[in-house]
Amino acid sequence: MFRKWWVFLLFLLLFGGLALWYLSIRTTLYTGKLTLMTNEEKSSSYSPLLQIMGQFGISGSAEAVNAEKIIELLYSRLIIVQSLNKIDTIEGKADLLMNHYAQAFNINQWYEEEPTLKNISFIPKNYTNYNWAENKISQDIYQEIIEHHLKAGTSENGIIEINFTSKSEEFSKLFLDNLFETLSQFYVTKTNQRQRETFEIVQHYYDSLQVELRQAEFEYATLKDKNVLKVKSKGLLEELRTLRKVETLNVAFTEALKNLEMSKFNLINQTPILQLIDQPVYPLKENKPKIVLILAVVLLMTFFFATLLIIVNKIIRDALKA
Repeated sequence: MFRKWWVFLLFLLLFGGLALWYLSIRTTLYTGKLTLMTNEEKSSSYSPLLQIMGQFGISGSAEAVNAEKIIELLYSRLIIVQSLNKIDTIEGKADLLMNHYAQAFNINQWYEEEPTLKNISFIPKNYTNYNWAENKISQDIYQEIIEHHLKAGTSENGIIEINFTSKSEEFSKLFLDNLFETLSQFYVTKTNQRQRETFEIVQHYYDSLQVELRQAEFEYATLKDKNVLKVKSKGLLEELRTLRKVETLNVAFTEALKNLEMSKFNLINQTPILQLIDQPVYPLKENKPKIVLILAVVLLMTFFFATLLIIVNKIIRDALKA
């Protein structure tokens, strides 16, 4: 078999040439990595979800549950499009990340059959106010990102790792930076929304009582000054009524102050924080081709196809002789 070395050489040149062609047209990809965790603590014994999981013999921690929730939120169109709707500078040009992506990845080629969607430039505005064309393009970019660029996972301890891979090193880093900012702001705002609304109501009630108490104290002081050297019952009656009002408001004000401090404590205690552990920094990881693996594939395919050709050729020749 090995006497026909030229067959092996032929296939080696063929597959080696294909490997070199692949390496020449291959686009260099850059991966940005971001890791984070949340300080939101929930006792597993009091978590309804974890209690249900425990009844079915499924173990889990509150940190892991929170991490899964954050990852689902991370992949939502709301978070990704809002991140793309932020302005940043790439190659010295300040623009929306949405426009940077469209230019870097030449999305005009996606719409060869829909020329009205070509060369559309986004302007800073709420994504809920996008027109049909802007919604279509942003939806396509969103799908492209979650399918080909963005990957996220979590460890058993609730540490979240987010990776973004693209051919633009600057875009990979800046997108992750803005993604974390958007995710953190949305998650914190929505998680403590009920506590924040309660605090605002109590704060408003406290401020109103404070103003009313000051007015009542001023009225009492004014009546007190007027009734000096007077013994008329009418004047004393108004003074007593005002004093009673001041005392009542003072009791209510004291309780309102306690409630305000309690609601402030609850707001602080229930406010989660997405803690950034590692953020992407230049230079990003470059996804270089695995030369050893490519060489092994070339040699394996060379041996396989050369051997197959020699065997088939021998079978045909033996059949013709017979």
